[in-house]
Amino acid sequence: MNWILFILGGVSIALIVGYRIGARAQSTKTTVNNTVHLQHKLIDQAPHVAIITTNIYGLITSVNAGAERMLGFQEAELVRQKKLNELFISNEKKQSINRINTAADTNFDELVTLASDQEQLQEPHDAILLRQDGAKRIVSQSLSTLYDESGQKNGYLCIAIDVTRDRQSVDNLRFTERLFKSALDVSSHGLAIISSENKLLRANRALSEMLGYSTHQLQQLLIDECVFPDDLAELKRQSKRILRGDQGSFQIELKLLHRGGHHIPVILSMAMVKTGVGMAPMLVANIFDLSERVALQKAQQEEANFRASILSHVVDAIITIDERALITSVNPAAERMFMYQEHELVGKNVKVLMPEPFASAHDSYLLRYLSAEQQRPLNKMTRRLLGLRSDGKTFDLQLSLSELRQQSGRAFVGVVRDITEQRRVEQLKEELVSVVSHELRSPLTSIFGSLRLIGSGALGDIPEQASELVNVATLNAERMIRLINDLLDLDKLTAGKLDLQLLPIDLSKLLRHAVALSEPEAISRQLTLTLDLPKLVVRATADEDRLLQVMINLLSNAIKFSSSGQSIRVALSQQADHAFVTVIDQGPGIPSHSIDKLFQRFVMAHSSADSHRGGTGLGLAISKALIEEMKGEIGVRSEEGKGSEFFFSLPLYVRDKPNVTQTTTGI
Repeated sequence: MNWILFILGGVSIALIVGYRIGARAQSTKTTVNNTVHLQHKLIDQAPHVAIITTNIYGLITSVNAGAERMLGFQEAELVRQKKLNELFISNEKKQSINRINTAADTNFDELVTLASDQEQLQEPHDAILLRQDGAKRIVSQSLSTLYDESGQKNGYLCIAIDVTRDRQSVDNLRFTERLFKSALDVSSHGLAIISSENKLLRANRALSEMLGYSTHQLQQLLIDECVFPDDLAELKRQSKRILRGDQGSFQIELKLLHRGGHHIPVILSMAMVKTGVGMAPMLVANIFDLSERVALQKAQQEEANFRASILSHVVDAIITIDERALITSVNPAAERMFMYQEHELVGKNVKVLMPEPFASAHDSYLLRYLSAEQQRPLNKMTRRLLGLRSDGKTFDLQLSLSELRQQSGRAFVGVVRDITEQRRVEQLKEELVSVVSHELRSPLTSIFGSLRLIGSGALGDIPEQASELVNVATLNAERMIRLINDLLDLDKLTAGKLDLQLLPIDLSKLLRHAVALSEPEAISRQLTLTLDLPKLVVRATADEDRLLQVMINLLSNAIKFSSSGQSIRVALSQQADHAFVTVIDQGPGIPSHSIDKLFQRFVMAHSSADSHRGGTGLGLAISKALIEEMKGEIGVRSEEGKGSEFFFSLPLYVRDKPNVTQTTTGI
């Protein structure tokens, strides 16, 4: 661009000099006029070049058409009307159009100083030209001095070329470069520019941190030094395809080498960037670190393997079905239990594993469940039914169901347990209970009654030694009957066959009755029973007879393990919506290692050294089962050597409580 200015300036000077010579040489006037006309026409055809002449005072004496277009003035509005310095607002060199509005005014003397005593064009510099409409343009301006025939200075020549667009392009390029550098620096992904010779020309901070190098160190390396050897050949093959133009971009998973020696799994995306004419193309790479993703996938795979291992070793069969009752998976235990291979079951209706009438009823169960507005929670549903093996044989099973909600739809998981042996044991137990109930309790009741009759003397006097034997037999018969009754009660509770009449009970009244029944035994052991009752009536929902049985058990234990002269306290209180009953003794207390086992079957409340005190070891187990059947809780607090405190809570009776009936659907 500067060379164009220089040439145009030279042409202008030549024109002016030629014009002067032509004035002196009249014989060549026609030739000179034609030449000048042609030259002026040539100058006017330069649309982005303004050529302006002034007198020695800076008053404009001539302009070309380019100056008119550039300034927005007509020739008549400029010649002899304006000075050159009125057209410019700064003589400072400008690097950016953004600085136009901060330019300071200048004067013509500054312009003249630059051009004085110079016959040649001065070095062009940027200036701001002010158009008639107020717009500003960046121009590359040069100023030179004009002389007359006698060599006297008679004016100045200004040549200005509009470079606004060029300067804007430079600014945009610089802005793009700054933007690109900022994007490189702030990106959380690795970014790199690679030459066609596989040299790293530019790398951002994220990539340098990823590989353990400084940015400067990384830019000294070849891409070969950063890629795991096994992946390098494929990367080079893909890069060559891009450089040949066979493809626009590619994405590949590979491993980069960290400076410390370990490898980093990444996804690398690469594309070609075209450069200037005659310059080799470059490649830009976007690199995403997969380390966290790989670690997560590994952890998920390990968890999946762990779960699969559990499922493969679990004893119970696990079967999953979809909303259409089609089997989606089975575990090895299910294969063994039903004598099928997994591929033989997947995709089939689950009713293939059930005999009639369960098979025919299953689909309707599932349909009713899916269509019910209020669905019963499946995680609390357990059913007993028959299973059907591939050989046609049936077996007893227990089915527990749960529901899974997935994006693909609802699924159901069934846990199946073969209870063939359990059913056999239950049947034996039922037979035993029947034998105990009919073959043992009835004869023992008769024996007990006869012994009491003999011991009472109703049949006549008996020798003293015989009387002692009768008393021993009577006590043992009574103990056997109590054991049988406890066993039968516990069996009914376990099987859920014990019918309880849950009614509002006045607890103060019941506790007085329990204390009255236990008082003779307490007096015989020289113990004191005390009652601590509230003034208000406290009613709980319970079965009166069974609750009295619980209180007798607790009082009997307290009396049994208390020493002569001690007292036993029974207290009743109300807290929130529950009633609390406590039985506190001053006995030896219970060892800490025995407390957790107290409410189990055949466990005595104290050590084996106290076994002479008698008892079946079932009283507390029965008490716990009864309290829980009445929707309450039971427990004990004790410290060895400081007595014991047995307690239970029951829900308070609420008068006129509404009875809401909900309809549930089974599956």
